[in-house]
Amino acid sequence: AAKFSALQKGQDELEGRAMMALNNLETRTLQKIQDSADLEREKTRNEMTRALEEERTERLRMDEELREEHLRHLAEMREQVDDNKKELNEIVQNAEERLVKRLEDQVTVERTKTRDQIEAFI
Repeated sequence: AAKFSALQKGQDELEGRAMMALNNLETRTLQKIQDSADLEREKTRNEMTRALEEERTERLRMDEELREEHLRHLAEMREQVDDNKKELNEIVQNAEERLVKRLEDQVTVERTKTRDQIEAFI
């Protein structure tokens, strides 16, 4: 019975150590799983941050391209407006010159008529 008791005690100790080893292994395994999950979360967060930064950089590049295109378009429009103003000024100047010439011709005709009437009257 003492031998059995010693064997039982040895078995209990062995089972206790085995349980402690299993608990220790389980604790380390859970910690490794947690560490792995934390690492994966950090990796995913870094990838998302990088992707967002790339998207932001691309958006800024596209915004800059659009701004440059807009400025080019405005410059072209400004040049077209300047050309149109120049053309309009030439048209107005030609019209004024024609009007002055026509008025001068009318004055000449009226003077001639008046002179002819005065001469006819005299």
